[in-house]
Order: sequence, then C-alpha cells, then structure tokens
Amino acid sequence: MQTRRLGEMLREAYHKAPDRDKSLAVCLFGIRYADEIGSATNEVIKFAEIGNYGPEVRKGIKLSQYVYLRSGDIPPATASPRT
Repeated sequence: MQTRRLGEMLREAYHKAPDRDKSLAVCLFGIRYADEIGSATNEVIKFAEIGNYGPEVRKGIKLSQYVYLRSGDIPPATASPRT
C-alpha cells in the first residue's frame, strides 16, 4: 500500500476518534497496518498531518507481533471497561 494512502487513512482514523482516544486510534492503526507501514513510519505521519504521533505508530507496530484485533473498529468512547 502506498505511503501517501496510509497517511490519508491514518488522518481519517485520527480525526474520527474522540479526543480522549486519539492516541489509541493511532496505536491501533500501527497494529492494523504494521506490515504495510514497515520502516516508513515518518513518511506516513508526514502525509497524515496529525502532529508528532510517530512513537504511537511505532508502539502499535511493535505490539502487532503480540496482539490481534477483535474487530476492525476503534472501540466507542462509551464502551464499558474490562473487568
């Protein structure tokens, strides 16, 4: 997938997320698209135009080796916490 397209997708995920879940949305993006992002994190962030979220994307990329997503959507802000 092209770096520019990944940046556009990241921008969309960031802007759709509630304010308190922006970092979570960026981290989940890193998990979901780790293989496509590869070593192009800085370029993806540049195209996304969302500020300095490189560390959050890299965190997601590293976590992608250990976790899997249960659904394709970011959890809603009203979701109940795990017990």
